[in-house]
Amino acid sequence: MALIEAHIIIPVRNNAGIAFSDEDWLELHQRLASVAGGFTRRGPHLGSWTDPDDGVEYTEPVFDFEVDIESWTSAGDFVDIAKWAASHFDQQAIAIKIAGVPETLSA
Repeated sequence: MALIEAHIIIPVRNNAGIAFSDEDWLELHQRLASVAGGFTRRGPHLGSWTDPDDGVEYTEPVFDFEVDIESWTSAGDFVDIAKWAASHFDQQAIAIKIAGVPETLSA
């Protein structure tokens, strides 16, 4: 069976610089495991993005979560988790990549 590699990038801290709680991470872990059976968390890595509204560049530590989904029919569930994460982690947008194709989802 071929698996489809998918990634979601989540900052280590919120916009005020406060680290997310263990409970926040646990909920994300549970959601990722529900769609893929497990996950791999890499990092922290250094991430950077530019706010399209004011052109300010932000650099921050991020985690890269990788899951392997079994079918394209599960890709929608992964995207739903990314949308939830954008809201839950109070982000303007979340970067994802499915099968090597990047996308930025607005919150």
